[in-house]
Amino acid sequence: MKNSYFPMFVDISRFRILVAGGGKIAERRVKTLLKFQTDVTEELQKLADAGKLILHRKMYEEKDLEQMDLVFAATDKKEVNQTIVQDCARRGEAEQRRILVNTADDKDACDFYFPAVVQEEELVVGI
Repeated sequence: MKNSYFPMFVDISRFRILVAGGGKIAERRVKTLLKFQTDVTEELQKLADAGKLILHRKMYEEKDLEQMDLVFAATDKKEVNQTIVQDCARRGEAEQRRILVNTADDKDACDFYFPAVVQEEELVVGI
């Protein structure tokens, strides 16, 4: 029997978070994450221009995981997403800590799911 996932809400304001990918899925993830840290503008570039995130237009490398707490593999290439998941496990083992990872295209490879989020003032619901 596959393990069930425990729903929990976490303060991510001090987490170092990597979102790999620059398409629509990555953009949705970033916008949702930033709602829990600061106000959000419309596009990734505007967010970067405003200093709300660091945007690197480059190919993924394992060194991108340095000091990350939470990683989202949201590229349009399944093999890159799988590499990110494997690198998180390997780097986490080497550093004797866990790097939690979510991949947009393989729920069985995820440490956690990214829920649909509804927020009304102080009320936050994850579905």
